[in-house]
Amino acid sequence: MLSEAASQIDGSAYFVEYSEFISHNELGLALDTLADAGQHCEVNAEYWHLLKKAAEVMGLNEQIKEFRRKFQIIRASAAQPAIQPDGAASDASAD
Repeated sequence: MLSEAASQIDGSAYFVEYSEFISHNELGLALDTLADAGQHCEVNAEYWHLLKKAAEVMGLNEQIKEFRRKFQIIRASAAQPAIQPDGAASDASAD
């Protein structure tokens, strides 16, 4: 789960820090690094879902709530049609 999420931030300084923690089996610190990276890198809803699943395995209840909330926010915003400057939705068709 962590490595799958980390693939979304590959090439960033956060990925290097994450990799260092993983190499020392510091899973909690690796999860914290990924959570921080998600605030600063472009990630999708699946990223937060994967972090939530990892937090569940680790029994980290506060992080589960945080990651679930972030997942839901991104999913909700992705479901909303984009608003064009003239006020028309991007998926609306002109008749």
